[in-house]
Amino acid sequence: MKNPLTNPKITQPFGGNPKGMDNYYNKYGLKGHNGIDLATFWGDKVYAAHDGNVLNLKEDPFGFGKYVRLISDKTEGFYWLTYYGHLSKINVKDGQRVKEGDIVGLEGNTGACLTNKKGVYVPAQDLGDYLGTHLHFGVYKLSDPIPNTFQVNFFGKTYTILNHNNGYRGGIDPYPLIFGKTPETKKTMTKEKLFQIYHEILIREPNGKEAENWIDKPEETIRSALGKSNERQKIIKYINLLRGLKIL
Repeated sequence: MKNPLTNPKITQPFGGNPKGMDNYYNKYGLKGHNGIDLATFWGDKVYAAHDGNVLNLKEDPFGFGKYVRLISDKTEGFYWLTYYGHLSKINVKDGQRVKEGDIVGLEGNTGACLTNKKGVYVPAQDLGDYLGTHLHFGVYKLSDPIPNTFQVNFFGKTYTILNHNNGYRGGIDPYPLIFGKTPETKKTMTKEKLFQIYHEILIREPNGKEAENWIDKPEETIRSALGKSNERQKIIKYINLLRGLKIL
């Protein structure tokens, strides 16, 4: 499956549930983000991730804004349904046949993006990485109709959305499909490990042993205490590292 943007930044992964967004997802019966948010620049081209047909185009000012849905042909016994949300412009028509890589629209921030600033995606402090210009890309796996399952109808044909009760209304993580690998798990840096690294680096410096005592001191105080010593910048750098990681 083709990545719908060129070299995008991931601004919110699948399943994410940032602080303050709980009620938003609960309102739609979701336990978290049911797609992946990708971002480059406002107005960048958004590509079809696969061959398929364009489903009834919609605009939802309280959700995905201007968005496109594509349904694939049957492949290995199932169908792909993909969503392309928050577009600034739609470049396809209802029922249009598209090929993988065709332009379906332009990246934007229509709908529930909580900002209308045009430009590269910039996270908002204290609100998490879900604001600004981006593409919401959602992926669903469908099959021919199965009795007693959640079903949808497109172009007069009925489908079952597989795993519709998974907490994401059947949405699956697009990451391995468009990046060709599973998401990397962030490694946790323990306080003990950080101090081990910190100690090994700073112990070689004449004033390194004192650095831990300056963790809560203003940078100017540290600069004054160290004078113009050669290790000053290195010590300040690692103190700021500790602060940034919120270990202390």
